Amino acid sequence: MMQAVAEIDVRAGAGMYSMGSRRRSSPRRVLILLILIGLGVWIIVNQNQLRQQLDPPPTPTATRTARSYVVEAESLLEARRFPDAIDAFIQAISLEPENAEVLLRLSRLLALRGRTTEAVTYAERAAQLRAAGFQCEHKAPQDVWAAKVDGRASLFLFGHGGATIDPWDTFMLYRKENALPMGQQSWGNITRWYNDEFTAITDEMNNTAMDDPKMKDLFRKAMEIWYRELPDCPLVQWFHRIPVNTTYWTNWPTEENPYMNSALWHLTMLQVVLGLKATNA
Repeated sequence: MMQAVAEIDVRAGAGMYSMGSRRRSSPRRVLILLILIGLGVWIIVNQNQLRQQLDPPPTPTATRTARSYVVEAESLLEARRFPDAIDAFIQAISLEPENAEVLLRLSRLLALRGRTTEAVTYAERAAQLRAAGFQCEHKAPQDVWAAKVDGRASLFLFGHGGATIDPWDTFMLYRKENALPMGQQSWGNITRWYNDEFTAITDEMNNTAMDDPKMKDLFRKAMEIWYRELPDCPLVQWFHRIPVNTTYWTNWPTEENPYMNSALWHLTMLQVVLGLKATNA
């Protein structure tokens, strides 16, 4: 009995010692635990909002052009997918509502598909545009520059230089002898417009001094003809503003000395280069 009691006391003592050796939780650990629990709850509650902020925005859809829809419609026609081709033509017209060519093509396709009411509507729109003189479609082929100067392009955007002092240099662009026949490259008169009275006035200007008061009258008479027939539709006019560095070279064309156009891409640039003076810096 005594031995058994002793064993029980030893085990009980060991148990008491073991319980007494546990470390108490510090306030710091409790605080960290509470913060982590609170953070987890906040993430769960706001997970949808976080996902929207972290997910990258969708890539914007590339902008389609009317021409791309026309090309798509042509491919669909070859595949005999007529309803889809009609939809593609309608998309093209939504981007270019004044494109008479596309309006007519859509009208013909609708008529062939038995949708006569819609076909008539689009045909009437095309007829109104053509009656007003609108019959064009934007194209940019590889030979666009050749088409401009040999006469194949009926309407195009183009810029040309001219005189800032003597108007005769600009009027040379519209003289009769520079209007070459169709098929030949006419860089001197790209519009191929000419007027005999206009040419006669420019001949007289060529024999008139710049400071002669008669020059202004000749200029006005020529411009009255030009504006009446309007071979070009002026959109933008500006003077070249080209900065230069005078550290090593001077005698560049300036406002005080505008002896030449200083644009590097003009044929007159060689005269500018030959007129420069070294500073020997």
